[in-house]
Parts: sequence; C-alpha cells; structure tokens
Amino acid sequence: MILNELLCPLCGSNEYNLKLEKNFNLTPWTKNSDDFHLYSYFSCLCCDGIFVDPKNRLSFDIQATVYKTHQNNLESKQYQEYILTCIRPLDSRLKSNMIGVDFGSGPSSILKQELAKKEIAVFEYDPIFHPSLNLHAVDFVACIESLEHFHSVSDELDSMIRLLKREGLVLIKSQFHTTANDFKDWYYHRDPTHIFFWSPNTVAYISENWNLSVEYSDSFNTVIFKKTD
Repeated sequence: MILNELLCPLCGSNEYNLKLEKNFNLTPWTKNSDDFHLYSYFSCLCCDGIFVDPKNRLSFDIQATVYKTHQNNLESKQYQEYILTCIRPLDSRLKSNMIGVDFGSGPSSILKQELAKKEIAVFEYDPIFHPSLNLHAVDFVACIESLEHFHSVSDELDSMIRLLKREGLVLIKSQFHTTANDFKDWYYHRDPTHIFFWSPNTVAYISENWNLSVEYSDSFNTVIFKKTD
C-alpha cells in the first residue's frame, strides 16, 4: 500500500495501490517523434476508483486535440442511435417541458438535438467547448462518457448536483473497471484522456457521500442517481 500526498480525485484518500504503469505514444496528437509519456494508475482503497497520477495528465491543448478527433457527428444516424440508447434508462422519467444539461457535451450535443423532438430543452456544458453555464434547478443531468475524463471528480459531481432541483436525476455513463478481465489489457484506458474509472463500489461511495439515491444501475456502465436533499 502506498501512503503519501497523492490524493484520490474522488474521495481525497491517500491510501491506494499501484495498479499499472505503461507508456503512451502521444505522437499522433503532438506530432513529435517518439513522444512517449509514462502513465501510472492507482487503485483507491477507499472508494475503489482507479485514477491516473496528476503529473501524467495531458496539457489542456493536447486534450482538446484528442477530443477533436472523436467522431461525434450530429448527422450520423449511428451516433444518434447510440446516444438515444445511452439515455434509454431515463426514458420513462422524461416529460415534455423538462430542462436538462448535457454535462461534457463536446463541441455539439446530439442529446440536445434529439430531445428537442420531445419538447425537452437540453443545455450544453463542456469545459473546453461550452465552458459557461448559468442554470439551476434543472430536471436532469446526463453525463455520457465524460466521468473518465474528469481531473477533479468530486468537484464535477458537486457541479452536477448543484444544477439539479430536489429529486432531480443524474445519469452517468462510464464503463466500470470491474468489467475488465485484466485491467492491463482493458481497452478503456487506451485513450490518454481517460484518467478515472469507477465501479459498483464507487457508486455506493458516491451515493452515501453526496446524499444521492441510486435509482438504476446496469452493473456495467450506467447509473441514475436522484438528488435527495
């Protein structure tokens, strides 16, 4: 067990085990030859999150370059269907005239586009592409494949919950690290911007410490929390 000043970005614990060390070749994004970065992954003994050493995180500019390579095309039928599948657990809870936030929307939000067809207003928030958001008391927040990018997971959770009205819902989709047969070979950390991974135990920690009830979990990658205070 390692015990020092490196803190878990979710719970703040300084007790964790080294899970994995590997070299990332960042040449495709930086265009520098042989641009390898060592990544160290730690497993938190308190909340069961797995996180990357902060000193290994990419610069803001390189992160933006990586995000811009993601194929999130508003005109793509395949991507539209994918996003609608992601929020299917919310379907029965959504009603016309609701207001929601796509938290970590990227440059453009398919969720906003698709839910407008149901007379549901969705606002975009993304620290790189849509950094300003002045809302409160919304009905729901959807955080789809963004948790794994968060530098300060606790701060981002605070931000999402502050947006919600009482009994508002947060849907978070990010694959559990417990789905990996061998973390070393898991595909989900092949993206250098993926720096935090959770599990059902992490969900339980969040529920208890943020006063959220768990309304839904598929034990794979999707959870719906309800704000209880």
